[in-house]
Amino acid sequence: MNIEGKWQGVITYGESYGDDKDKTLYFEIEIEQYGLAFDAIAIDISGFGVNSAPADVHGEIIGNQITFTKKYRALGIIGLPIDHSQPGREIQYQGKFDNSVGHFTGKWKFKPGGFTYAGNYYETCGEGQWVLNRV
Repeated sequence: MNIEGKWQGVITYGESYGDDKDKTLYFEIEIEQYGLAFDAIAIDISGFGVNSAPADVHGEIIGNQITFTKKYRALGIIGLPIDHSQPGREIQYQGKFDNSVGHFTGKWKFKPGGFTYAGNYYETCGEGQWVLNRV
């Protein structure tokens, strides 16, 4: 499946976000495909939890199944300033292309682990849903 080109997506925050569950974040992504593998840069454009730094994306597509990781170039924590001194945590995406509606849908989650922000260590998790449409 050829996925090269521009796409627009939306993530929806899941149960682990408490009162922020079901809030959305919109992003744009431009994909360069190399056989089954692909690389991309993703940019948040609006919504809840926007990170001003771009995110590097690496993944693969086999048939209509897609998996990829996304890692922001700066650490973003909802409700706190962006920390440009360190990269964000790795986010894992998996999903599939739905021919009946012509877009990808799937689930995302943070890679298990934690991060340090302002000298404090935080062990967290996060998950939700995503949709990706070709522009």
